[in-house]
Amino acid sequence: MKISSFGDVNKLKRMNEIQNFFRLIENFYLENNGSKNYEDYIKHLKLYNLEILNISAKDIEYLILKMEDINKEILNKEKILPFDFNVHEIFLEKNNKYEFLLTFMEKKLDIKVEELNILKDYTKILESRLSQVFSYAIEKNCSIMIDAEQSYLQHYFDYFSAHVFKIYNKKNSILSATLQCYLNSQMQRLDKLHKFCREYNLKIGIKLVRGAYMNEENQLAKENGYPTPICKSAEETHDNYNKSLARLFEFLEEDEKVIKLSMIHLLFYFIYLN
Repeated sequence: MKISSFGDVNKLKRMNEIQNFFRLIENFYLENNGSKNYEDYIKHLKLYNLEILNISAKDIEYLILKMEDINKEILNKEKILPFDFNVHEIFLEKNNKYEFLLTFMEKKLDIKVEELNILKDYTKILESRLSQVFSYAIEKNCSIMIDAEQSYLQHYFDYFSAHVFKIYNKKNSILSATLQCYLNSQMQRLDKLHKFCREYNLKIGIKLVRGAYMNEENQLAKENGYPTPICKSAEETHDNYNKSLARLFEFLEEDEKVIKLSMIHLLFYFIYLN
């Protein structure tokens, strides 16, 4: 996807900010086995300098219980699944399932209705471009990789990739997402993506890289008062990379195989055979 203007970049950054808020809540929930200690969620948000938001423990409880109810009603699952709070899907929703989240954004995240409408329209444009690209890729029997960027954009792209997986990776690994091993959260991100694909019976494509933007990421974290998202050293990054590679092979089951391996980028396509 080509970014055609600074206006587009600003929209993506805004969508990433919104996604990051939901991501932090969802990740804490997943990593703490559906914790109901809602004050702990607030403490977690404060680590990332989000205490300025008008959010209470009651608000977090409301969000989580609503999402659990939706999953129970639609998927017969009582807990939140990975990538449930997906802003891209929320903005595309046609059946008002996520209307309460749009209202929450307006009242609690201080996002005006006009801005929400702009972001929803922009999401539709992205979805239209996406459809054209993937239709052509399927026609030509080729694969697509979504590359990784700085963390001020990456959270949105992680969820965007998950959204695309659900549409196009049902039979073949058309899409591969890029995971950066210099991120502290690399192993959690890998496990989360794998759990998500298992849950929805999807084919998973992963491109492993070590990463970039180290100086910029550290500077951004310092300026904005949140923990740096990257490893302390190159050695830790290499260790993350090696552990991620080993974990990928652990994921494979008896009737699964790696069908492509590029030693340059270690590009993995896992085909789940039935």
